[in-house]
Amino acid sequence: KDPRVPPTIKLMLDWIWNNAWNQTTKQLLINPEPFGPKCSWGCQEYHTELVNMTAPAFAWYWRLTGDNTYLQRGDELFFH
Repeated sequence: KDPRVPPTIKLMLDWIWNNAWNQTTKQLLINPEPFGPKCSWGCQEYHTELVNMTAPAFAWYWRLTGDNTYLQRGDELFFH
């Protein structure tokens, strides 16, 4: 019931959709950091393995707000 959570989740979902989801290959960026001190695995690589760990956040935000944009985006991630 913390009112700060939904806007924070929305920021994350929008960032994922705009920066981490490759709509051509249907893959998700695992770690945006380049290889180095902050990243030792999946650095700036796209994969499908973790997509379904992200899709439920879109469904949660849609259920909370009724904004169909997040339902459609979550469905696309889940489908792939």
